[in-house]
Amino acid sequence: MSSITGWKRLNAAWLAAAALLLAACGGGGGSGNIGVGSGLGDGGGAATSPLASAEVQKAASPQAEEELPLSEHADGTGPAARFVEPGAMAIDRFGNQFVIDRMPDQDTVIRKITPEGVVSTLTTTASGGPDNLLRWSGAPLGGIAVDAQGTLYVSNYWNAVIEKIDAAGVVSVLAGKRGEQGLRDGIGDEVRLDMPMAIAAAADGTVYFVEYYQNKVRKIAPDGAVGTIAGGGGWGPGDNGGDGVGADARFNYPSALAVDGQKNLYVFDDRRVRKITAQGSVTTLAGSNNALRPYYVDGEGAAAGFGYQPGALSVDSSGAIYLADTGNNVIRKVQPDGTVSTFAGAQYPSVVLDSDGYNTPAAPLYQDGGAQVARFGNLRGLAISTQGIVYAVDAGNFLIRKVEAGNVSTLAGRRSRPSLSMNP
Repeated sequence: MSSITGWKRLNAAWLAAAALLLAACGGGGGSGNIGVGSGLGDGGGAATSPLASAEVQKAASPQAEEELPLSEHADGTGPAARFVEPGAMAIDRFGNQFVIDRMPDQDTVIRKITPEGVVSTLTTTASGGPDNLLRWSGAPLGGIAVDAQGTLYVSNYWNAVIEKIDAAGVVSVLAGKRGEQGLRDGIGDEVRLDMPMAIAAAADGTVYFVEYYQNKVRKIAPDGAVGTIAGGGGWGPGDNGGDGVGADARFNYPSALAVDGQKNLYVFDDRRVRKITAQGSVTTLAGSNNALRPYYVDGEGAAAGFGYQPGALSVDSSGAIYLADTGNNVIRKVQPDGTVSTFAGAQYPSVVLDSDGYNTPAAPLYQDGGAQVARFGNLRGLAISTQGIVYAVDAGNFLIRKVEAGNVSTLAGRRSRPSLSMNP
């Protein structure tokens, strides 16, 4: 590994770790670049003027929060449920949501939320620890997906494998070999993966995933064969650079992924929504990675501006893409022609300047109501049902939110914040 490549990877790893830390603390983290010029803007223009903390706090919701330690965890219905560190989300054809979460002992678990807001923690017929819960010990999961048959898939990035979870909660390795990182296509345990992150599943069971550090998009066919769809490594050059076919395409740390009914893929990388056809042709649908462009603006194609910190992507039956724009604390909608609008949430930056002029996570805001006045805090997961209902993981407020008919409501969880007495 060259010294330049090593530095880039170390820097990216630090940024990813910082984002996870911010998420755990209820701040505004997310995959992407955190620091000077970190995806902040006033609603329509310059990328150089993040709001001051005092201005953000003026918009704080009147709805109450309670002080609870992050270790609080409970199954239940609606506000009786508690989440510890909710992250990526997937949804099945019945509208059940599956969310990656943690336990008080920091084991990773999967929570199921029904359309009625009933929250449970998945169990297993195999040995799963206390209460036979389905647990991953010391192995954070990067993403989750579900296919048309209800089979779950998770990207175990720390152990460099994609895992499959059947209806009985039994986990098996779908691709890769536990603990052995690398970059090799093939089938079964001859495959090597390098910290797979975002993941998506097509109706026929084809599984797609991104390798954040390798800047590649790969797939697992129903027969288990693993191949690379697009991305030749390296960073995409210039303004909207990096489009191309297969290995000629370039990505800049792809961090969110979705698939539509025609097996077109949608990827978020470097403030852009990219489209990958089934043939591996990559184009930029919306946004720009030009640092001088606005970080929050609705518009067409490259004129649109996104924050650096995406939480997730989802796509509906019409081909419209929904993006958890974590850097701006809103949900954006991208039409198939690249036209971008704000679907839900009143924008405010997830990072603000403190009194010393340094970037710091903004306090997460919260408000239910009309889509244009609602507030989210640190969006980490997103999914859309076959009925067109959008669900979002509001990690900053430890909630599952629901957007339906132009209205935002809280489906499950109770707004909370870390106890001041909690040890970091």
